[in-house]
Amino acid sequence: MWQRREDFIHQPTTSHWLVVKRILRYLIGNATHDIFYKPGPLTLTTYSDVDYSGDPVTRRCTKGYCLYISLNLVSWSSKKQGGVSRSSTEVEYCQLAYTVATISWFRTLFCDLHILLSCPKLWCDNISVFFDG
Repeated sequence: MWQRREDFIHQPTTSHWLVVKRILRYLIGNATHDIFYKPGPLTLTTYSDVDYSGDPVTRRCTKGYCLYISLNLVSWSSKKQGGVSRSSTEVEYCQLAYTVATISWFRTLFCDLHILLSCPKLWCDNISVFFDG
């Protein structure tokens, strides 16, 4: 059954705690690695892409996004689709909807922190999702 992210915070399961422990072990083991963020204007820029039928065996695509605040990467996702889509346009629209939901979540987070962001930009490389008329 699908659960919202907020439910995990209030009712974590054993599998959630195992993931948290795995992340903490990774961070402790890589304590000498650094991530540097450069200051800049608070702008959200997101790139969304889909590799339609990229897997020659299963014909499933890989979809993902990268979200930047200024020039700093702050969120990304890449995953293989569960089933086979009928068209690249269908898959691009689904990924764009997922990416827009993520942008909306980040905007709400910053709004709750009383930080104003400019209008986000969303980039997609598929011409079929854009139309005139």
